[in-house]
Amino acid sequence: LRHTPLEQDKLTRNLDQISQQSLRAGEAIRHLRAFVGRGRIDPVPLDLNAVVRETCSLMMPKVRSRGISLVLGLDETLPQVMGVGVHIEQVLLNLIRNAIDAIRGAKMKNGSITVTTRQQDGMARISVCDSGPGIDAGRVDKIFEPLASQKEYGLGVGLRISRSLIEAHGGKLWVEPHQPGGIFHFILPF
Repeated sequence: LRHTPLEQDKLTRNLDQISQQSLRAGEAIRHLRAFVGRGRIDPVPLDLNAVVRETCSLMMPKVRSRGISLVLGLDETLPQVMGVGVHIEQVLLNLIRNAIDAIRGAKMKNGSITVTTRQQDGMARISVCDSGPGIDAGRVDKIFEPLASQKEYGLGVGLRISRSLIEAHGGKLWVEPHQPGGIFHFILPF
């Protein structure tokens, strides 16, 4: 609003995006509360690649502002999965945020995050790979424990919640010990 001259179109576009993100956050919270309260989900058929694209577009401003490239490698022949879109989105958001934090924590001037989808053993596999320092094999068993985060900020429960959400979908979330570069995978049933 303080910018002169006022760019009405840009202001309107930004306010629309803020409104959409507020509604999205409310929906995500409602779904998470229902999951915690009932301990189960109500999956529906959904296009996993569409969820990945939408999630990555949400993260694009943050990624770009940190000088990180975000690359998608999507299997366009992937059948629909059974799931709750906002839950899968939350898992991806968490994994991408963690990748950003790993790259920044390593004080890298730029880095990259690659999100891929593919078929594996009759399920859909999503992988998030980053160019950060990676995960030491000795920490792999502890990384999903509550409060295991080594970050200055955060609660240290994001990966635990993510794993619970994926398991509720009949899938599995794991980390691949690798250095350099962190690699997380999860699978979901078709």
